[in-house]
Amino acid sequence: MGMACAALFSLLSLLVARGRETCPGFRHWTYANICAAAGLLLVGLRGLIPDLLSIGLGNTATAGAFVLIIEGARRFRGEKRIWWPAPAIVAVSLAGIGYYRWHVDDLNARIELLCLSLGVVSAAAAWDFSTQFRPGYRLSIGFTATVLVGYALGQFARAAHVMTHPLTNLYAPSPAFAALLMGAVLGVIAWSFGFFMINHDHAVEHLKLAQSRAAQADAAKSEFLANVSHEIRTPMNGVMGLTELLLDTPLDDLQRDYAETVRESGLALLDIVNDLLDISKIEAGKIEMVESPFAPREVVKKIADLLAWNARHKGLALSFHIAPEVPQTLIGDAGRLRQVLTNLAGNAIKFTGRGSVEMNVSLEDRGLLRFSVTDTGPGIGKADQARLFERFEQAGHDPRRGTGLGLAISKELVERMGGRMGVESEEGKGSTFWFTAVFRTQSTYENLALRVLVVDDSPVNQRVAAALLEKVGCQTRVASNGRAAVELVAKEPFDLILMDCQMPDLDGYQATRLIRRTSAVPILAMTASVQAQDRERCIEAGMDGHIAKPVSLGSITEAVTKCLSSRHA
Repeated sequence: MGMACAALFSLLSLLVARGRETCPGFRHWTYANICAAAGLLLVGLRGLIPDLLSIGLGNTATAGAFVLIIEGARRFRGEKRIWWPAPAIVAVSLAGIGYYRWHVDDLNARIELLCLSLGVVSAAAAWDFSTQFRPGYRLSIGFTATVLVGYALGQFARAAHVMTHPLTNLYAPSPAFAALLMGAVLGVIAWSFGFFMINHDHAVEHLKLAQSRAAQADAAKSEFLANVSHEIRTPMNGVMGLTELLLDTPLDDLQRDYAETVRESGLALLDIVNDLLDISKIEAGKIEMVESPFAPREVVKKIADLLAWNARHKGLALSFHIAPEVPQTLIGDAGRLRQVLTNLAGNAIKFTGRGSVEMNVSLEDRGLLRFSVTDTGPGIGKADQARLFERFEQAGHDPRRGTGLGLAISKELVERMGGRMGVESEEGKGSTFWFTAVFRTQSTYENLALRVLVVDDSPVNQRVAAALLEKVGCQTRVASNGRAAVELVAKEPFDLILMDCQMPDLDGYQATRLIRRTSAVPILAMTASVQAQDRERCIEAGMDGHIAKPVSLGSITEAVTKCLSSRHA
């Protein structure tokens, strides 16, 4: 039975070692089980095979198993050198066993020598394991060390029993000796369990370590992307804000065209920044939607202008139609809408050889818009349509089709906007890709007539925010850091504070906490930090809301109106 169990564990160990990475020393323990199985088999066959094989090789294999156990424990601890006392003890005992078999035939002396050497080596192995207790391995190493101590005590007990009760025949032992021998066999089974437990704990430890490293890498990546976003958004706030103010001044046609080009280029750059932030969010299956006021007609028109050159280059007619009932202004994520619609229209132009591409927008219900892109391209078969929106899937084998991610990501974005996406197509008759999206209606802005404190360390950002607020009737004061803001709030009454978060001397979070000790004035964070944890930090500091830079007239007035409405609700 012992031989069969040891052989079974050896086979399992070999399969585990071949199928996955194992802990240091596990291969030594596997070979130890093989030696133990071979030793039990050879000793059990005594009388059927020559004594040289039964006694010589059988005892050598049994003793060698313990040498391998010790070496495995040392490898597990990180030791590379062989512990020479173990093979020395085994060699001396085997020499004595050979002497008491072929020179002086003394069965009891052979048993005593073998049991004492196995007991000593087993105790040494138990000591090796006991020195390696550490979190995560206490049960497995403790169990294995205890089994080896028990095995050593059993071997010493066998030696003592033979000294006091000599055997006359190995195959007719006393009940006590037979029980001790059975205990030795059970010890082989038990230590095999212990080795598997240690290997399992090693796998769990490395899995936790890998998870920790992945979490640290993800946190470092998120921090890097947040810093990049902040560093780009801060100067872009000045560019976008001043461009918007410039467009409200008298300009000739050429100057207005230049200014609008600057604004559109800035929006394109901001889309790239947002894509940088989306990399980690898409991988994690989390995509944030940033709502702000936008004009759907302007979004569609700008997309048409953006793609017009590509369409003309291919000889295609690119057009769009927006139903009259579509609201002039809506609140939603215009960047995501632009991303999805640009993807669909760009694909239509890419795969349409001749004819036309048309974008249509209609109102299905209050706040629910339907967008469609119809082309006169080659069409898509039913089989391809079923897998078209899966990641890395493409219709056909055209090398121009890219990675197969665009439609999958677009579908995910549409679902986050509360809509659906689909396709209607027939081979040879063109295609219509459509999606729906839910938006909120834009409230009308009255003269706010508020006294607002703008806190920002950038003079450009101060000018932009102050000018935008003054356009809706607000009176503004500015402070260049948190300490100056605290002092102004203590001296003058304000209806609202727009607070930058990253400033020298006293940042926005610290300033907000100080202001909250004496005032309940609404405070809105006005910062380039736009991740979810940044907004949560603002709320924890005592702020009432968040405006992402660069600010626009629509975003700043919408945020102010929403904040004040919630305060008075």
